[in-house]
Amino acid sequence: MKSPQRGRCVNFIPSRSTTVLWFLGALFACCFAVSAKTALPANQSDKIEAYLASRIAEQRIPGAAWGVVEQDHITRVAGLGVADPTGRPVTAETPFILGSVSKSFTALAIMQLVETGQINLDAKVRQYIPWFTLADDSSQQITVRQLLNHASGISVETSEKFAASSDVSDSALENRVRNLRTEHLDRAVGSDFEYSGTNYAVLGLLVQFVTHQPYEKYIQEHIFTPLKMEHTYTSQRRHKSMAWPVDTCTGSFSHVLQNCRSTGEAFLRGTLFRR
Repeated sequence: MKSPQRGRCVNFIPSRSTTVLWFLGALFACCFAVSAKTALPANQSDKIEAYLASRIAEQRIPGAAWGVVEQDHITRVAGLGVADPTGRPVTAETPFILGSVSKSFTALAIMQLVETGQINLDAKVRQYIPWFTLADDSSQQITVRQLLNHASGISVETSEKFAASSDVSDSALENRVRNLRTEHLDRAVGSDFEYSGTNYAVLGLLVQFVTHQPYEKYIQEHIFTPLKMEHTYTSQRRHKSMAWPVDTCTGSFSHVLQNCRSTGEAFLRGTLFRR
């Protein structure tokens, strides 16, 4: 007897077009120009696409873009399914929301600021955001490094609670971090790892406070523009052809499949900060 599947959200839900981005990071696929010389045999490519199509149908995923990388070339890029309720097909150029995969962009921004001497990884967050606190006084001891490493003591439940926020104002990120004052830690600061997106909400606000500019503006000027990432966006409002999410979204970068090359090379080669 087959075990019942967990329920999945399959309705298309318009995402909130927030300009405040909480889940930051990079897509670590190294994407390069398609090369006919190294292209997969048609039968292998067809088998891959058939397998992906079956898995997408089984998981009830509306649509997805996929690619095959061999050595330093993409040998196949394609889309499967639909991008929105109109039935618009997904292609390799369809932007998708990266969600929590975007966290590495925040980590990169923090490390850039560390290199310029504007942030100390082992400094307390309150050195940069003086009012930062949770309901526990010990939260005032949280360091930048502990946020990066998900060792702050902030719980995943706290992250999930704030993920449902409908705040789309210019101050949404600061509002979210200020609202942490009523939340409790679920473990001692620095004692253990617990994944929580709220750590990166605080880091995003830290970037704003240190640079005195909106987080998304910093990311555009110091990451996307230098890498010529012309098909990666800090706001869903900037690209009308984006695939709709099938669940509520807290707001994050959108990214197209062929824009992975710049991101991957930057992280592998240390283009934007020294490793």
